[in-house]
Amino acid sequence: MDDVVDRLGGLDSPLNADRLSQGQRQLLCIARAMLAGKRVILIDEASSNVDERSERLIRDVMREQFASCTVIAVAHRLGAVVDFDRVAVMGGGRLLEWDSPRALLKRDGEFKRLWDLGGKSEERLDL
Repeated sequence: MDDVVDRLGGLDSPLNADRLSQGQRQLLCIARAMLAGKRVILIDEASSNVDERSERLIRDVMREQFASCTVIAVAHRLGAVVDFDRVAVMGGGRLLEWDSPRALLKRDGEFKRLWDLGGKSEERLDL
């Protein structure tokens, strides 16, 4: 992001969000959350509408910077939640499943079904 900030005139310049990609906007929001120093972080689709590289960067930053925080995230991409301690699987306005991603993949449930549909590999989780 350093190059983007420099290109836009530096940290003291007014920001026009239209000049940022979706991934850059998400990273900026994550930076604001980091600077706020809050213990509970609410994130709605942190990796939606971003390319794979940006998604990986967002996931890595969140894992490192919010390791001691409670993160409540809405996510449709299952790869976004593999590092979470617990996952709530919702359907029809109800809680269908609640456990760690690894535990959910070991049973025949909605999370496992969606994971398999998405072509995800269990080996990636080191089960």
